[in-house]
Amino acid sequence: MWEYHDGRICAYLRRFGRPYYGWRWYRDFTASAGITSFQNSTNLGLHGNYGTNEYANWSMPFWNAFGIGWQLGVRGVQANFQSTELKNASGDTLLKQNARNQFFLTTGFFTRAFEGRGLQGGVVYDYLRDNWYDDVDVSQVRGELSYVWGYHEVGFWGAANVADTNGIFGSTSTAPTNSASTLDLYTAFYRMQFGDANEWKVWGGATGSSDGIIGTLLRAPMTRSLAMEGTFTYVIPGPSQTVVLPPPGGGTIRYSEQAWNVSVNLVYYPACRSRRSLASPYRPLFDVADNGSMIRSISIPKP
Repeated sequence: MWEYHDGRICAYLRRFGRPYYGWRWYRDFTASAGITSFQNSTNLGLHGNYGTNEYANWSMPFWNAFGIGWQLGVRGVQANFQSTELKNASGDTLLKQNARNQFFLTTGFFTRAFEGRGLQGGVVYDYLRDNWYDDVDVSQVRGELSYVWGYHEVGFWGAANVADTNGIFGSTSTAPTNSASTLDLYTAFYRMQFGDANEWKVWGGATGSSDGIIGTLLRAPMTRSLAMEGTFTYVIPGPSQTVVLPPPGGGTIRYSEQAWNVSVNLVYYPACRSRRSLASPYRPLFDVADNGSMIRSISIPKP
């Protein structure tokens, strides 16, 4: 009797092991570099940031019996190669910084739909070190759940801040108290695979501040080892807010909390896998966090 039940259990577990085709370290690894531009609340509505970005994203089977994978990715952003100054009407310099450097880290677990149909999803932890007017460390949790049928997919992805830190900007009533944080995001999305391993994703929803958000991503192979990737995100601003600038300049500034991110990258796939990458069940489900999926904000206490 025990042998009968053991056999049924093993047969059941083997069903979850079907997607494993023989993993190699390079099978689900990508490296990328390109140009980027972005803006968020820390720009105070005055200017954008323009520069370069590069990332590496990698994943592997974690618990093959249940189709669970683990992924790890890092991204660097270098922007504003010339000095950035904020002056008042008298010409006095209130804030000055030479460059903006960012480091993103994404890691977590995911599972994909078996045989191209069914539910898939996962959860990752995102971390950002942002060196600019203020040097801050913030983090969020990002999740995704969707249903896949063939080459089509619909679902939900969102992000929630889990750690913020003190910032240099304050509110008019409680200066200099505020938090350097990230926006909570709630979006629905549609993703489609078509042609020669092309992938397109579009999403829309709202932020925790009741602003709208829209975005899209397109990835298309160019050769057996290279693909072109473009992404765009825009947060539709709501009511404006006022912040107090730090000393010695001081003063206040009122701005709309709009945010956007535009990036174009060249992606490298080892072992000539750019046109075969979609066949891997353990390829990363999440892109490495960037200024479109992890959006800096200034969280000001309500008076």
